[in-house]
Amino acid sequence: MSDAAVYRTDLVFQAHYLAEALNDAGIQSYVENENCMLGFGEVGLFPVHVRIRDRERLSAANRIVEELLRSLPESGVTVDAAPWKCACGQSIGAQFTACWNCGAERAGLA
Repeated sequence: MSDAAVYRTDLVFQAHYLAEALNDAGIQSYVENENCMLGFGEVGLFPVHVRIRDRERLSAANRIVEELLRSLPESGVTVDAAPWKCACGQSIGAQFTACWNCGAERAGLA
């Protein structure tokens, strides 16, 4: 069982909200890079990633995250990147770090 990135954000509280929702849905998840804080506010030095422990649950996790993000009230927070195209041909929202269709991680993420 290998883990996979599901979502990336600059907002630590948002990452924890999504990770807890995934855990509540039975998908083990955790927040990565949460300790890279600048010492003020909720914005870190590096983006934080919501990761799941079982890559095979990636499609379900992406659906849950997408549904949760749609249900949130407009916060004024915008995604500063365009959607990306996976090698399998799927168009993926900029906030997602892995393809919902094939599970491939977005190129260029550390």
